[in-house]
Amino acid sequence: MFKRVVWMGVGFGAGVSATVWTEVKLRRTAQRFTPAAIGDEVAGRVRSLGDDVRVALREGRQAMAAREAELRAGHPQGRAPAFGQPPSKVIELAAAKSRGRHPRSPERRPSPAVPWADHGHERPSARLS
Repeated sequence: MFKRVVWMGVGFGAGVSATVWTEVKLRRTAQRFTPAAIGDEVAGRVRSLGDDVRVALREGRQAMAAREAELRAGHPQGRAPAFGQPPSKVIELAAAKSRGRHPRSPERRPSPAVPWADHGHERPSARLS
């Protein structure tokens, strides 16, 4: 009979402990999902995201400035070359621009009096009839 009382006491203690633990756990979970707690969590995450964006922008600007300084240091005129162009090509492009023509256009020649005359085309009115 004494064994039954002991085991009943152990069961009662385990039941009370489990009930108290569950109640505390549920209360904390319910507290986490109140509107005020959710608002605080969202505000904290937005602040954290803003901080991350600011840090990324700052690091990007620093890397950009460092790369630009590196490019300027390696260029004879102190200017960075155009994207994808070797420095000699950039100098050639700048010289052509200063002469007043597009560097990739053929040499300027006087245009014929009739635009279609030297290209082997018919007159536009001849095509219409």
